[in-house]
Amino acid sequence: MIKPFSDSQVIRIMAALDIKKMVPVPEGLYTRKDFTNEPDQKYRDLLQKEYRFCLGIQQGILDRAKAIYKEQKESGKIYKFYCDYGLLEDACDKYLNNYL
Repeated sequence: MIKPFSDSQVIRIMAALDIKKMVPVPEGLYTRKDFTNEPDQKYRDLLQKEYRFCLGIQQGILDRAKAIYKEQKESGKIYKFYCDYGLLEDACDKYLNNYL
C-alpha cells in the first residue's frame, strides 16, 4: 500500500497492525513465535525487522489499544470493522468455564 507523506513523497506501507481487531486470548493458550525456527531466511528477516519496529513503538501501540478498548466499552458503540470486545470477552470467559 502506498500512502501520501507530503506533496512530493509517498510512504510504502509493508505491514499493518490492525489493533481494532484485537481479541482476548487467555494466558497459556498461545505460544510465542520463535523466529529462529523459520526456515525461509527472507521471511525470518522480515519477522525480525517488524518485531524490532513494534518494540520501538510498543508504548504507542499499547496506549492506542487501551484507548480504542476504553472508548468502545464506555460508549457501547461498535464501529464498522471493529471487533465487539464485550462479546469476545464473554465468549472467552465461556470457553474458560467450559473447557479449562
